This record gives sequence, structure tokens and C-alpha cells, in this order.
Amino acid sequence: MDGSGLAETMASVANSAVSTSSVADGPVVQKGVLDFLNQFRTDVWGSTHGKVLLTVWGAFPFALLALGWRKRINSRREKKARLEAQKQKKLLVEEQEDEDHSSKSKEMQKRSAFLPKLKWLLSIMTPSLLSNSGLSIIAYTAVLCSRVWITLKIASLVGSLGSMMGKRDFKSMFLQQAAFGLWCYPAALSNGLMKYFEKKISLQFRSALVAYLHERYISGRVFYKLKNSELENIDQQITADVELFSSTVTFVYGHILKPTLDGLFLCNYLGQTMGFKQLAAFFAYFFGSSQILALVKPSFSRMVTEKQELEGSFRADHARILHYSEEISFVGGDTREKEIVDGSFKNLADQQNQSLLSHLWVDTMDSYVMKYGGSMMAYSALIPSVYVNWNNMDSQQAIQHYLTSSTMLLSLGNAIKDVLLSYKEVAKLEGLTNRVYDLFQKVEEEADNERRLHEAQYTTMVEGAASTIERSDEINYIQLENVDIWTPSTANNVSAQLVAQLNLVIKPGEHLLVSGVNGAGKSSLFRTIGELWPLKKGHMKLPPSSAIYFVSQNSYMCPGTLRDQLTYPEVISNPTAESDAELVSFLKMVELEKSLLGRFTFDSVENWNLLSGGEKQRLIIARLYYHRPQFGILDECTSAISVELEHTIFKQAKELNITLITIAHNPALLRHHVYELVFEKVEGRWRLDKVEGEVQKADEDVAHLKKADTDVDGE
Repeated sequence: MDGSGLAETMASVANSAVSTSSVADGPVVQKGVLDFLNQFRTDVWGSTHGKVLLTVWGAFPFALLALGWRKRINSRREKKARLEAQKQKKLLVEEQEDEDHSSKSKEMQKRSAFLPKLKWLLSIMTPSLLSNSGLSIIAYTAVLCSRVWITLKIASLVGSLGSMMGKRDFKSMFLQQAAFGLWCYPAALSNGLMKYFEKKISLQFRSALVAYLHERYISGRVFYKLKNSELENIDQQITADVELFSSTVTFVYGHILKPTLDGLFLCNYLGQTMGFKQLAAFFAYFFGSSQILALVKPSFSRMVTEKQELEGSFRADHARILHYSEEISFVGGDTREKEIVDGSFKNLADQQNQSLLSHLWVDTMDSYVMKYGGSMMAYSALIPSVYVNWNNMDSQQAIQHYLTSSTMLLSLGNAIKDVLLSYKEVAKLEGLTNRVYDLFQKVEEEADNERRLHEAQYTTMVEGAASTIERSDEINYIQLENVDIWTPSTANNVSAQLVAQLNLVIKPGEHLLVSGVNGAGKSSLFRTIGELWPLKKGHMKLPPSSAIYFVSQNSYMCPGTLRDQLTYPEVISNPTAESDAELVSFLKMVELEKSLLGRFTFDSVENWNLLSGGEKQRLIIARLYYHRPQFGILDECTSAISVELEHTIFKQAKELNITLITIAHNPALLRHHVYELVFEKVEGRWRLDKVEGEVQKADEDVAHLKKADTDVDGE
């Protein structure tokens, strides 16, 4: 409303009051609106806080214009963001609620365990009051307490204004109104800070929980072993459940403590002034500034879109780890994957921190204009009629009682609303606590099992032990002695034996081809050597993990550059011309130099899964050449490669002194190996055969294939 409109409204109110008033005692002194405005200007502008308040009010229209223009610019950007979001929108797994309605005894057991579980999780989120989250909680609590004090202070100012009206002390009333307006600033700021700290603490809680999980979950082969555990949608539990749990804990804390403090102070005061019976009565309070805020509030759709994209990226990283858990575990890529998911989560946390700062000033403006601006506008409409017709007003005690009680009842009503809302969240928090606690306990249990496995099995052979694994830098061969290969136990402890009493020694240069019918245990042998499956019986002697490199059926492409694809899980932080030249030679060996380097550079970042199956398989073989392990275990990894190049690859690998252990269905590849391990149709039976003349026959076979291709081209 502009100045002329306000003057007209005041004049209308004043004239109406004059025409309908009756003189209680003495002559009515008529004063006009201009007199009111003149005294208001003189008294208020003559004080320091009055000048500050009027300056802010005068600058407010210009702020509206600036914010409105900014919103127009942002709306254009948001349209582009929405179009981009529609293209890149991903399907997210919906949260599965725990609907286990068991007997009353089980329900009581769950409730009795709720607080210990919550306490254990809180010890991770806030290890001490001096931690980041602990300091934020202290600041949050201080803001909550100060907000209660500010509420009482404002209520006192409202009562004083009413008393001054009754006393007809208009000069003091104007000054007190200016003081009231200034007190609204810290009140609005405290409201904004409460929302800011609530979201900030939630993010800090989530960061602590995610860091704890990543340290244990993406460690060794824990993520692989949990893939087929009884935990359902573990990727969603790590992402969505942990986030919802963190926000719910913070919400319940703040929305129980603040209204409790409000209720204690307000009920005590109102009980003394108006009686406890009147506490059941509430006054309606309206706000006329919602339309104004709608004009100036910036749209957060862009930030919401960015958050959804980053959330999807973070969840996709965990989904990728689950999908390729075997491939990552075989090559020991846990450290690299941890770096990737930590970086993905850091991007998400940084974006949310920026969003929190934007919400801070919006929430502050929202609280000031909607909650306290309404009160100031009500006084602005009320004062003219009092000033012009003060002889017709009721007693000052009635006015003071009404204003003070209405202000405090409004605050009490908000407190009761928050308490009721928090009560509904407690049941939600209980279910989330059970889910998140079970997730953490399962991860912790599997991580402990992994540590115990390394401590117990990586020792020298112990006579009489059912199974032992010995790794040493001095061992340059793979030996399996009386090894039984079993599938991992299911949730019902069901396991099947695939191979019995396997005795095998693979020395450098003694290339081995593993064959047999499907399901006989070929890939299971590799999983046992790679320690993805437990060794229940027998003894294994293995070289260091770095001496064995597994190439699986699935060609795993990690996020990153083309250089990262060749060196995974290693990262060349400072590439040189010599290192890149070596990578070029490997690409040339698998005939990818022109195909890839003609389209990309080593620093290109693409979705490498879009490469053809043959390109990905050849890229993985180049990765094998880069690492040059003592033993290369190939699990049907050349099925999409031409026969001629397939033979060339096996020959190149042997020239690089890589001892090959291969699963393949192409019988021609037998000539590249010294031994053949055959798993027979009879369950558990196997045999080991020696292959004669492997090098000569392989060379003859390649020459024959080249001649056949030449004949076909000639025709």
C-alpha cells in the first residue's frame, strides 16, 4: 500500500470512528489525520531506532522491485533446468516401509530396544560436543532458548503498547512501536536460524553416518558379500534411509524442545493473567502479506533439480558397485571406488550447503513479513482511530489484557501444533532407527568378519586346520590342496558342493584352460581363488594380491577418463608423455588406437559403457597389459573379439610373461595353454590333462585363419 492509500485508509477509519462515537465525558477534541501523521513523523523520526525502522520501510519497495526482477531472470533459467531434468530423469527405488506387525511381546521388545539403538547411532553422529555436529547442536539449542526469550519480550512490548493507548501517551506509544519493529528483526533472524541449524545438523548427521558406512562397507570385499545378504535394497538404505533418519532425528529434537520451552513459560504467564480455563480459547490471527511474498520469493526449482541429479548420481554409484561387485573385488578396486563415492557425496553436500544459505535469508524474510509484519500493519491501522477519537476508547486495562493475551495465545498455539507434529514423527523415527541400526550392524558384522578372515587365514599352514590360506611375497605360484568348492550359504544356511578334493599347482608359464559344463564350478574356482567365496575345506597358497589380476565376463567401465579405464583401479595423478605413450602401445596391441584415440583423448570423460562389447573387452585386455600381473585369470572375456585377434591377444599376454588361467568355450584356445582342467558332469569330479605342442599349433592356427581371410577377400 502506498502513502496516499494509507492516508485515505486512516482518514476513513478516523471519520467512521467519529461518526459512530458517543462522548463519555467532556467535549470531544477533534484531531485530523494530518495531525496524526505530523506527530508520528516528529516523534518517531526524532529517535534513532525510529529512523532505522522508517529507513527500512522506505527501502522495502525498492527491494521488492529488485527481487522481482531477479525472480524473472531465475524463472528463465529454471525453464531450461526443467527441460534438462526431464531428459536426465532417473527412476528411483521407492522407499519400502517396514510393516512387520508381530505380537505384542515382540512389539514391546522393539520399543524397549529403540532408545539403546538410537543412542548408539547418536554416538556416531555426535561423538562429542566439540565435534562439528555437537557445536551445531549447542548453537541450535541457544537459538531455541533465545527465541523463547524474544517471544516473551515481544509479548511484553505488545502489552506496553496497549497500556500506552489507554494512558493516551502517544509519544511513548510511537517510540514503543518503533522498538517493537526493531525487536522483530532478531525474532525473524532466530526463526531463520532455527530452520538453518535444523537442516545443517541433519546434513552433518548424514555426513557422519555415510563416512562411517563407506569406511566399512567399501572395504575389501564387504560390499560383495552383502550383495546377496538378507538386507534388501541396501543401496536405498545407505542413501534414502540414512538421509530420512538424519532429518527426522533433528526435526524431533528441535520441534519438541522449543514448543516445550514455549509452553512452560507461556502457560505460567497466561495462567496468572487470565486463568487456566481461558487457555482453551484461541484468537484467530491473519496475515495479509502472503501475496507480497509470492511476488518476491525466488524459485528453488533449479536447486531442487541439482539436488535430485546429485542424489541420483550418488545412488547410481552405489548401484554400480553392487552390479559390478565381483569385478571390483577381483581387482581390488575398493579404494578407488571409495574415492569415487566420497567425491560424489561431497558434491551433493556442497550443493546442499549452498541451498541452506539461500533458504536462510528467504526464511528470515518470510518470518519477518508474514508473522511480525502482520502485527505491525494491524497497529498501523489501529493507531489513527485511537489518536483521533481517544475520548471514546474503553479502559486501558482491557486493551492491555487483550493484546498481551492474544499475542501469547498465538505463540502457545504454535507450540501446541509443533508438539503434535513432533509426536507423529516419533513413530516414524522409531521405524527408521530400527532399519538404519540393522543396516549398520550388518555392515559392522561383515567388516569384522573380513578383518578376522585376514587375521586367521593369512598365516602359515596349521596342521589339522580345516582350511587355510597362505599369501606371501615369496610364493610365485598358485597351489590348491584338497580344496572343496562350495557355494556361499544362503539365508537358510543352504550350500551346495561343486568340486571335491581339488589338487592343483599352477607355476609361472604353465598356462591353464578350465573347461566343463555350465554350473560345474569353473567361475566358482576363480571366486574361491579371489576369496570372494569362503574356503570351507582345503589349503591354498597364493602369491600377493597384486600378482593376480582377474578379468571377468562383464567389462567394467569405471567413472573417469579414458586413462582411468586403462589403469583401473590405479590412478595416474601426474601423467607424462612417456606414461601416455605406454598406454598408446597397449591400445595399439588390441587394435583400439585408431578407434578410441581418433574420437577421444586420454583426458576425455565419457560414458564408457556406451562403447561396443568388443571395444570394452579389448579395453579390459589393454588394462591387463598395463598391470602385467604374474597371473591373469580370464573368465570368458574375449567372446566379442574376432578369432584372429583373440589368438593374437593370448600370444601377446604370454610375451608379457603373464601366466594365463582361462575359461573359454572356443576349443582353439586350448593350444595356447599347457594344461586343461576339466570339471566333469559327475558332481564334484575333475581331471587335469596336459596339452601338447601348444605354441606351434597356435601359430599354425593363426596363419591358417589369416590365409582363410585372404582367400575370402580374393573371392
